[in-house]
Amino acid sequence: MKSDLFGGFPDTKQGKEADSKKMLPELKENWAKTIPILYTHIKQWLTPFTERYQLRFNEIATLSSMADDLGPSKSLEIYFGNEKVTIIPEGKIGIGFQGRIEIRGLNGKTKKLFLSNGAWMIYKREQSIGRGERLTPSSTITPFEDSYVEVNEHTFKELIQEIIK
Repeated sequence: MKSDLFGGFPDTKQGKEADSKKMLPELKENWAKTIPILYTHIKQWLTPFTERYQLRFNEIATLSSMADDLGPSKSLEIYFGNEKVTIIPEGKIGIGFQGRIEIRGLNGKTKKLFLSNGAWMIYKREQSIGRGERLTPSSTITPFEDSYVEVNEHTFKELIQEIIK
């Protein structure tokens, strides 16, 4: 008869699954509440440029991966003359974050924001070659470096400039 090698350990799998099922609605609700707050900040940061850049905002109903329990969320379209940036709530809770937003430009460029511990963070992934070096077949390319920067007026304006370039 085989003995259970791990017989003395508590079975935590069921407890963890139950805890995560209890937390998911709370995370979804928190994520949904932060989106209008983020949109309000964005509008406040960009409104001073309304006349200069023919700026206008449009909110449209959108379904996201978290909308099954919460109903539709809203995407925010920002028009800068002929340019348009769309901010789309994507949901998708993952390890280390409680929700995601994708920001898309007309040129196909996208950036992601992640909600982490109540703060929206800009996700940056960069790859660089050796310092002061031009890219050639013999260049040393470093692996991608991931970083997160908190969203504020300055970082959001930089993000928008990157997307519409």
